[in-house]
Amino acid sequence: LQWQLVQSVNGRFNVQLRLLDENDQLWSQMEMPLLNEVYFYPENWQSEEQPVWRYPLELPPGLPPASYHVDLSLFADESGAQLPVVGADGRFAGVTQTIAELDLAPPPLFQTEPLLRTAQPQALLDGDLLFLQQELLPESVLTASSFTVDLYWQSVNKLPANLQLQFWAEDSPLVTLPLSRYESSLWQNGQVIHEKYRVPIPADFVAADYDLRVGVVVEDGRSLAELLNLGTIAVVSPDRLFSLPDDVGQPVWLRFGELVSLRGYDLTTATAVPGTPVQLTLFWQVDRQPAEIYSTFVHLVGPDGQIVVQGDQWPGGLPSNTWAQGQVIIDEYAIQLPEAAPLGSYQIVLGLYAPANGLRLPIVAEDGTAQGDQFVLPLPLEVGR
Repeated sequence: LQWQLVQSVNGRFNVQLRLLDENDQLWSQMEMPLLNEVYFYPENWQSEEQPVWRYPLELPPGLPPASYHVDLSLFADESGAQLPVVGADGRFAGVTQTIAELDLAPPPLFQTEPLLRTAQPQALLDGDLLFLQQELLPESVLTASSFTVDLYWQSVNKLPANLQLQFWAEDSPLVTLPLSRYESSLWQNGQVIHEKYRVPIPADFVAADYDLRVGVVVEDGRSLAELLNLGTIAVVSPDRLFSLPDDVGQPVWLRFGELVSLRGYDLTTATAVPGTPVQLTLFWQVDRQPAEIYSTFVHLVGPDGQIVVQGDQWPGGLPSNTWAQGQVIIDEYAIQLPEAAPLGSYQIVLGLYAPANGLRLPIVAEDGTAQGDQFVLPLPLEVGR
């Protein structure tokens, strides 16, 4: 990577590179200080300097031939905060930047020592497929969320096409997924494949301990092997609210990206004085469970049109990929007016965005009309003495 300072800096930074697949599953990661060729930190670089540094990002054994991308992030060494990415238009573009995309080719045809040594591999499909090992399961998982299962396989002989893997919690089927993103009929004899599977837990699952089991099936659902027991997971069901409170302040109905609707907002006061907090409560209702993490932004815009105060947080403090359809999220903010805040009329502007890339969710009104990507509260906040 080649770097250049945009302006002088005092702090030190860490470079993070992550290898992810098309499902955003993490396969490899490295982190090291940001330095130039003579190991100087950016605070000691010359303004015209453009250092180049090679970063090693390991490809783990058994990585399936498939599509991947490399994401870059910068972290402040002292605080650990991620530095924002700013686009060519000057707007916030998230906290990560994809810098490379790659298609991993199948390995060459030659014999090597086994990548993984397993004490007792389990033979499936009349010995044509070996289950080698797994990585540790999470101890617990929330309802209406998902978790990742890492499994290692080895082909002994040519495998049937389109093999699937069906996951069960006790006797309840959870999900059926491809055995690998690399088509099973293309596996070479002796090839080791490590695959990651994202397993969902339904919102209505009863909280309890479950044996997680998995079985190999063909495309029409017929089982080809006995179920493997992968271990026990504890399913936890948090308290969730599915009915809007009787009082939601000012009722509205604005849909954000077909995922969640703003059903009301409550501003405790229409007037305030500098140096005091103003309480804002937002009432969201989930239309469809998001796959990504989203944050709310709340901006207090001053009389001159500049942002005076801003706050960003997960709505209700909950990661959005754990929301259940129909769930009501109560989202509270304390907007602290600065002591030196100028007097006049202020606007409160809010919206939802993905922190990873900065993209905001589009807003649609109840009648279907587009409302842009931010909502301005109709009544201004008057700041005076």
